[in-house]
Amino acid sequence: MKLSSKILFSLLGFGILYSMYRALSGEGGSGLYDFVDAMAYTSMVVSVSSVVVLCFNLKNYKKHLDTFILFLLGLPLTIIAVMGFTQDMYLDRDPDLTPKYRLHFSQEQLKKESMIIKVQIDSLVAAKNRIDQKRFSHI
Repeated sequence: MKLSSKILFSLLGFGILYSMYRALSGEGGSGLYDFVDAMAYTSMVVSVSSVVVLCFNLKNYKKHLDTFILFLLGLPLTIIAVMGFTQDMYLDRDPDLTPKYRLHFSQEQLKKESMIIKVQIDSLVAAKNRIDQKRFSHI
């Protein structure tokens, strides 16, 4: 067995063991999500490593059939994972809240007053928590 194949199968084996560890150590019902997440990372590492091995051995690619098979096996999950990560990044970005019409006040004033409202809401929540804590402290 070639050294590149040993490395790739070792990466795959460690990835599966890591996925099992993440599945068993998850808290609050997150085991399956953690398992799939770790398998996606493993798939990406194995796919990229396979491409690197295949690129360095273009002349004798027939000897690296197992590397090509590992690449093909890891490719679907890698594509799904990358699409999911980019979608998460797209959904986690800050929304564009700039109005599409002319305002009677400046953007600076809007940010300043929004911060004042945020502080007031936080203070109201803190006061309510203090009152609830005093009310139920004797229990």
